[in-house]
Amino acid sequence: MKIAEGYRRIMEIQGIPLGELPVISEKLETANGQIDKGHSGQYLQLAIGLPLSNSKQDFEDGELKTTGLWNNLTKESIKITTFEHLLPGMHTSLTWEKTEVFKKIKNFLLVPCVKSSKNWKDWSFEKPIWVSSDIQKHLYSYFEEDYYSTSKHVVKEISQTLSIFCEVPPGC
Repeated sequence: MKIAEGYRRIMEIQGIPLGELPVISEKLETANGQIDKGHSGQYLQLAIGLPLSNSKQDFEDGELKTTGLWNNLTKESIKITTFEHLLPGMHTSLTWEKTEVFKKIKNFLLVPCVKSSKNWKDWSFEKPIWVSSDIQKHLYSYFEEDYYSTSKHVVKEISQTLSIFCEVPPGC
């Protein structure tokens, strides 16, 4: 499924409590514990007919990200990818456009999930925000800056840690 189709489908279910979407109740058992997503991401994929998988990209041409809202405020970070996917690129001086982070966020839908109670059946999704490196170039310059700053810090910390473990004690 292309990201434009995903956007259209999310707009169709916007504001509808998840418990009222029959496709979710029918398929929920399949989702739990079988994919690398938070619960709201799993529910959204099921609701729009996007196959559950462990692939690096949700859509053919982009990514799907959810963020929880409580009292109209986001209370959590948005997870982009796992550290194990980042580490190889952090020390090889890849250009920003070749990093795993950029590939994941080059084109994505950010979908707020209103968590009005602890019961997922009461949750609903709001209008998705379509974020694209082709359109929001200024935003992506901040992402790039943050990536390089974080990479530099991580590589420095790893180098220092490795040098401590690799030192040969005096007299050996």
